[in-house]
Amino acid sequence: MFRRIAIHIFFDRWRIFLNPKIMKVVAYITRTVPGNPESIQLLVNVHTDLPEAGIQVPAGTIEAGETAEVAVIREVYEETGLNEATIIAKITEYDYFYEPRKEIHQRNVFLLSLNEKPKDEWETTEVTPSGHIIKLRHYWIDINSEIELAVGQGDFIHVIESLVNNE
Repeated sequence: MFRRIAIHIFFDRWRIFLNPKIMKVVAYITRTVPGNPESIQLLVNVHTDLPEAGIQVPAGTIEAGETAEVAVIREVYEETGLNEATIIAKITEYDYFYEPRKEIHQRNVFLLSLNEKPKDEWETTEVTPSGHIIKLRHYWIDINSEIELAVGQGDFIHVIESLVNNE
């Protein structure tokens, strides 16, 4: 029994190292609160059909032949319907171990602003390449709120305020 478990662990760990990194983008989209330019809000979303997925920001996979910059703009549009996002800065690039699938994601995290005035809350539907339908509800939160983003997406929120104030 112990030997079978040890072999399983060995192959599971090797599978992680043999698989290539999956290239990802994460979008921190911000706005200042109307009437209070000192307050910064972050666009987040929840899967209305899968609330256990937690609160997230727009994110996704970089497609073959795309740069991270092109991918983040595409993902923002596909997930939110917003087509006038501008990259302010690339915050960082780092590896994230996605436990449920035993994958290593290379995340490219960007700060973006909008050239349009979206609603305070809205819903969109996205169809994935596999044909899966994802329904998302988007809304804004204060960057200083205690809300924790799912799957480590909030790891670099602390950088936002200094970048926005230096625009």
